[in-house]
Amino acid sequence: VGVHQTFFFVSVYSVRLCIAVKIIVKGDRNVGKSCLLERLQGRGFIETYTPTEEIQVASIQWSFKATEDIVKVEVWDVVDRGKARARQSGLKLSTGPNLQEIPALDAEFLDVYKCTHGVVMMFDQTKAWTFEYVCRELSKVPQDIPVLILGNHCDMGHHRVVTPGQVVGLIESFPK
Repeated sequence: VGVHQTFFFVSVYSVRLCIAVKIIVKGDRNVGKSCLLERLQGRGFIETYTPTEEIQVASIQWSFKATEDIVKVEVWDVVDRGKARARQSGLKLSTGPNLQEIPALDAEFLDVYKCTHGVVMMFDQTKAWTFEYVCRELSKVPQDIPVLILGNHCDMGHHRVVTPGQVVGLIESFPK
């Protein structure tokens, strides 16, 4: 689906195919996007919550067992509205306050759907407002991009507020 880059690596012994794919992970705050990104990179689970201030990108190589082909997956942890940073300058030229800010790299700053091959929409099944975020944002995804809806915090089932029926209802009602 969509445009992807294909590279061929040739050696004396074989020809390997390398495909580049971009996947974005979206969701409201505190749903586990950064934890998912860490786990996809083979790192451990993060116990503490630290808000992500701007888009984070990880490049992950997946190899197939049946072939020597490699898929290079660029996974983006998308922040809808980041936090601007104060501009650091080594030399202060004025006595007034320095109000210049560097804009955050976020979904308001750039089109995250450009050249995207798939979207993971995450919600926390213990927080209804995170599922409402998915319901609102789903219609903003271009029609040609496949979407995976991922419910997180399944280990907290006793605190569940988003039912499987609500998720199935959303999927069945969506025109994709």
